[in-house]
Amino acid sequence: RKALLEKTIKEDTQIQLAKLEVGQEHIGKVSGISKYGTFVKIGLISGLIHKSKMGGYMPDSFTSGQDVKVEILDIDFENNRLSLSFKG
Repeated sequence: RKALLEKTIKEDTQIQLAKLEVGQEHIGKVSGISKYGTFVKIGLISGLIHKSKMGGYMPDSFTSGQDVKVEILDIDFENNRLSLSFKG
């Protein structure tokens, strides 16, 4: 049962990832904060806004669960991750 659930989540993630494109803007939720950036979830996919892409903000300017507007800079299909920049 666990394997089936993991397979379903992986398939759903791949479907969602295929719909994303570099340059798109999305609203995501802050899911984590570190000294080098802020992690944001867009649906099932997690991405990082590196501190150099925060437009003058620092990672501790954000709070977990906060909605943020981001732009997709890069898509890592192999690892199901996004590289993001903060848009407001």
